[in-house]
Amino acid sequence: MNFMDRDEAPAGVTRTASAQGPMLKRFLSFLDRVEYRRIECGDDLEDIYRLRYKSYLRNGLTTEKASGMLYDDLDEAPNCFKFGVYLDGDLVSTLRVHHVTKEHPYSPAMDVYSDLLLPRLERGERFIDPSRLAVDTEIATGSMILPTITMRIGYIGCTYLKAPYYMTMVRADHEVFYNRIFSFKRIAEARDYKGAVNCEVPLYECDNAIAGPKTVARLPFFRFTEAEGRMLFERPGIGENAPISILPSAKYLVGEAA
Repeated sequence: MNFMDRDEAPAGVTRTASAQGPMLKRFLSFLDRVEYRRIECGDDLEDIYRLRYKSYLRNGLTTEKASGMLYDDLDEAPNCFKFGVYLDGDLVSTLRVHHVTKEHPYSPAMDVYSDLLLPRLERGERFIDPSRLAVDTEIATGSMILPTITMRIGYIGCTYLKAPYYMTMVRADHEVFYNRIFSFKRIAEARDYKGAVNCEVPLYECDNAIAGPKTVARLPFFRFTEAEGRMLFERPGIGENAPISILPSAKYLVGEAA
């Protein structure tokens, strides 16, 4: 299913509402089969680490590891949220999100570009750094549907947490995908990102106040309810249980438009 290649408008061309209809229906139909889970511990955590490893190894971004898992110290940072995306009950993709502030200056982008970003945190700026996007290649081959629905979590985090910016590292060959969704702009040239993942990555920024409305206008299924944002990005209080699964709420907001 080479979805995005077939339905994508040419660069610089804005889709009309009628042209967007088939694309929107396909995404909403896919979302009906999807649930998000915030992963904290247990077997589910090992499952997302294994999926990362499988995806990154296949793409030449990591070396073989006896554990068959890919993780690092940033997975345990206090500002880290780890997510699994499940299709018909099976794990098919994962994303990690750091909410970076002066109090919690931890994220992959901070590891590599702290000289550029730390002064901004000192001025009181905040940003979201989505990383470790990995998809089951047997499901996602030739289609951008699954990566797009997974990156929807990053948009929700940035918007719900009222973080003004995305600030993240993206491989240059993936720049087109992220630019289509978030209008990322490159703000620093590639540096070595050594550790669990070995590659050179530029730094990209997105001003959500400007790009967010464009994202939702073009991809209406990125819309979400307050309840969905809260379940994804609010820590449960003492004695409270985190939700086991979180259903995407876009269909309740844009179903009529489809």
